[in-house]
Order: sequence, then C-alpha cells, then structure tokens
Amino acid sequence: MIQDGKLVGVSFQMQTDAQNIGYAVPAPVVARFYDDIKDGRYDGVPDLGIRWEPVENSAKRHYLGMSPDVTGVMVSVVGYGSSAWGALQAGDVLTSVDGEPIYDDGTVPLRKNERVLLNYLVDRHQSGESISLEFLRDGKIMKARVALKPFRNLVAGPAYGVKPSYFVFAGLVFTPLSFNYISNWDYNEVPTEFKSDLEFGLPTPQRRQVIVLSHVLPDVVNEGYHEFRDYAIAAINGRPIGTMKDVIEAFSHPEGPYHVIQTEFTPQERGYLVVIDAAAAERANGAILSRYNLPADRSADLR
Repeated sequence: MIQDGKLVGVSFQMQTDAQNIGYAVPAPVVARFYDDIKDGRYDGVPDLGIRWEPVENSAKRHYLGMSPDVTGVMVSVVGYGSSAWGALQAGDVLTSVDGEPIYDDGTVPLRKNERVLLNYLVDRHQSGESISLEFLRDGKIMKARVALKPFRNLVAGPAYGVKPSYFVFAGLVFTPLSFNYISNWDYNEVPTEFKSDLEFGLPTPQRRQVIVLSHVLPDVVNEGYHEFRDYAIAAINGRPIGTMKDVIEAFSHPEGPYHVIQTEFTPQERGYLVVIDAAAAERANGAILSRYNLPADRSADLR
C-alpha cells in the first residue's frame, strides 16, 4: 500500500463476505521486522511473559495497598523463563514500563486522546533490549530492569519444516502439545483443556510442556489401550511429567514390575490409569519399532 510515494502498509487479507474491506500490516510493524533481521535472524516480538488483571475496583485497590495516586495492573501469573521471571511476582501491581504510567484498566497513552494496551510499550522493542519496570509489592514501590525475550507459551506456536518431537515406549507414542498438533482438528472439536493451554498457558518450573499420549501402536503388551489417544499425561511411575525428557527418565524407574502412566483429570474426561508390564515392554519395544517401520524410539532432538 503506497501513499505519496511511501510505503504505508503491506496488504495481506480481504474480507470475502463484505465489500471494500481489507487488512494490511502497518508500516511501523514492517520497519520493526527489518530492524529485527539485520543480524540475519528473526527473533520475534518480545513479551513480558505475564498475565495481568485490571484494578479498577476501589475495594481491590485497597486490598492491594494502592494509595489514591498509584495506578497499574495486578500481575496474576509470571511465566517460567520469561522476561519478567525473577523480577515480578504474582500479586505485584505493575505501575509503569519505561517510565510510562499504566492506568488501572491496563492502557497507556499513545497519541492525543488515544490509548492502547500496555503490551505496546514492550512490543516496540527488540528482543535482547532491556526495559525498566516499576511495581508495587507489599506496599512499597520497587524497580527492576529486565532483558526482553520472545514470547514463549506453554504450547509451542506454529512451526514450519520442523519434525515433531516424539518418544515411543511399549507402543505408546508421546509428543508435546503444539499448535501444529492441534491444527489436525477442526478447532470446534479441539478438547477444551488443549484450547485453554494453547491460549492462556504459561510455563512453570514443574511444567514447561504439555505432554500428550497421542496414540497407541497396537501390540499384545498394550492390549486394552489401543483406542487411547490425545490424553495429556500427569505422571509416569509416580513422577510428574513436565517435559519430554521427564517421560524418558520416568520409564527408567518402573514401579516394581510395572510401568504406571496417569493421564490428567479434565472436565470432559476422568483420569485414566495405564499399567504396562515392565519386563514385557522391554522385550516388545524392538519388535514394535520394526513392525511400524520406526528408525528409532525417539526423535533426533531427544537422542
């Protein structure tokens, strides 16, 4: 899109069910992209890695110890390993970013008589740059400076040309939940808990991935579980599961003669208990891989 000989946007979508409506990537976003790739790599838009709540209610403000001259939003969750990890805590009131005051509804000034969400103050920066934060904690105003990192959700976003991570044990196929995995469904049919993890989930020290039993490669050793698929895993052999490496490690420690897999309890599904004979699994693993033409029991990133 050109106006007066200058680029003002890059057209990318038309509204097919209406006339004369289209969308464009605005010039500031295009310019930001070119600044990002100057080093030959695209790092993406940084993010604080927090969830926040507005603080417009007077009782809530009083509960959080906010005096009349203090405005801001309450931090409800801080993602593990995010830009704000180690600086902000749940319950803090974020009052300003780079000296720009945040209003109780989470907006900040943009142009005359215009306001936007506070994310704008972070989005305009590049990953690797640092910003200053001011926040209220236990009735005291505190400050911190943080290095900005790209947004990292609990569920990985779209990936192109990348093979999925997987681990196969006794015919049970484990893989991380991802946008690509969810894209195999019509979105209306995606399990509610997967939608919630995709849209709102943030990593924690205990859970940096959602690990899914995607399906089962039928064999005598896994009889009774052949129809199991798309179950999030809570624990294996009594060990909480938060990454693919946790899965591999857990299978090294059977509960006596058994491997015991516990799926997560959800509003739609009760948790299931999968019990596999440990000795039989060891004998069957090689034959299962051969029968289903798998070159290895795990993806290259886990070897």
